[in-house]
Amino acid sequence: MLNIERLENYFSNYLISHPCDLLAYLSGFIPIIACAIHFKATLNTSKILIYYALLILILETMGGIYAANSMNNHLIYLIFYFLETLFLYIFFKNSIKSQSIQKIILSIISIMLIGILYNILKSDTQLNDTSLTLQSLGIIIITIINFYYLLFESKIKTLSKSTFFWINTGSIIYFSGCFFVFLFLTKILDGTDTRISYIYDIVSVLLFVFRIFLAIGISQTKYILAKNL
Repeated sequence: MLNIERLENYFSNYLISHPCDLLAYLSGFIPIIACAIHFKATLNTSKILIYYALLILILETMGGIYAANSMNNHLIYLIFYFLETLFLYIFFKNSIKSQSIQKIILSIISIMLIGILYNILKSDTQLNDTSLTLQSLGIIIITIINFYYLLFESKIKTLSKSTFFWINTGSIIYFSGCFFVFLFLTKILDGTDTRISYIYDIVSVLLFVFRIFLAIGISQTKYILAKNL
């Protein structure tokens, strides 16, 4: 049951005293603001990015509510990983013209989605970052393939004006960082190391950087729209 007093305390006290958590929470608003500013261009060129930005905003809002009321939000994050992976696949697929690369990416994404869905169906309420590790490894492989496509097969003349380039770059920074962080998470949890909070601080900073890149990518849809006109 929603406790308003706890909710107010979470936003007025907890987040203020935990700057990295606050950074992660505020980062959820960055992509949706970019979509609002460039709504026409994004709607007409990459509508999936609007859905993705809304998904991020909903996650951060629900995550805050659950955390404020000491409720387990593991299932929420599993569902988010599943939908995020699906949305990124749709975006990458729409950005790549090569059917052979599309098929490779589809194969990788399918394995990722099956793994995450398995964790969802298990209804595991314990701390388990298998889904994020699987998602991160898959996205790393996909973004490397995407860079190959950008450099050798695409006809993009100016990468800095490419939505695909910015989002792909942000993805490889965030997911590669998360992969190496959570690769050592189990060892840290099994010991008495109290520095686990620093691990999540690193993820929060990486998340903020990723969403900045995502917002920049959304802003570049104006060039796609201009090219199509």
